[in-house]
Amino acid sequence: MIFIMSSFIKKIWERKFLSFVILLVLAGGGYYGYKYFFSSTTAVTTYTLATVQKGTVVVSVSGTGQVSASNQVDIKPKVSGDIAVFNMKNSQAVKSGALLAQLDTKDAQKTVRDAQTSLESAQLALDKLNQPADELSILQSENSLIQAQESKQSAENSLEKAYDDAFNAVSNAFIDLPGVMSGLDNLLYAKTFDRNQQNVEWYANEAYKVSKADPKVWQYRDGVNGAYDIARES
Repeated sequence: MIFIMSSFIKKIWERKFLSFVILLVLAGGGYYGYKYFFSSTTAVTTYTLATVQKGTVVVSVSGTGQVSASNQVDIKPKVSGDIAVFNMKNSQAVKSGALLAQLDTKDAQKTVRDAQTSLESAQLALDKLNQPADELSILQSENSLIQAQESKQSAENSLEKAYDDAFNAVSNAFIDLPGVMSGLDNLLYAKTFDRNQQNVEWYANEAYKVSKADPKVWQYRDGVNGAYDIARES
């Protein structure tokens, strides 16, 4: 009986010990599992301390690529011209109101001087017009008027004389026309060279001989007779 109780107690103790070990394993696994899944993942900050020393800090950076401007402004002056002075350097910082460049102002200054001279000349002319006329100016104007009137009268007289001369020349020509026609009649139709034929026929016959029977001679003779008849009728 005593042996049976001793064996029973021993089994109970072995089971309790095994249960305790299992419980301990479960508790440890749960703790590490909770720590693995639910613990913070923030890195721990560490500090490295060093003694402060005075010296030169040397830092070098190297790289490749293209440089582009972050901001670009186009400069558009109100006037055109050549740049005489450029005050900026490459990569220099520019502040508001800074003088960047100066244009050559020679042409502009010359234009201003010319305009000023023209203005002064116009002002002098205006002042002269606003001044009252003096006796000398009035006398000069009167003399100029008299000379202009005399020139006009002289021109009218010359024109009238030219008309008279032309009329006389035409009249004399008409007066001389009968004498001219009479002389022409004697020249062509008198019988100066041959009593049996008129002069125009004699001229034609002689020309026919000299030209070795050129038939155009008779055309010339007929043309002369026709022209004489027209002139006589006119």
